[in-house]
Amino acid sequence: MFADLGYSVPGINAPGFIDLNNDGQEDDPLLINVEICLPGDIDGSGAIDLLDVQPFIDLLNTGGFQCEADLNADGNVDLVDVQPFVEILTGN
Repeated sequence: MFADLGYSVPGINAPGFIDLNNDGQEDDPLLINVEICLPGDIDGSGAIDLLDVQPFIDLLNTGGFQCEADLNADGNVDLVDVQPFVEILTGN
């Protein structure tokens, strides 16, 4: 706590260390692994392009899950994700 500075901030015990996930332990924000999900970037290239089509189709066929393919954010990769995927690919 920063009591010596005249204020206290719950969850912060040292500069730069914060309990980010509420597990009772201080986390260094620079060391936290955060999964970044770019909707439509199925192949993980950082771009949404035609190279994402086949991996998307593969996920639909296998029933697999990948957050980039779950374009309506319902927790499933299914036919409901096809229209948003096409819209992202075509820019509409």
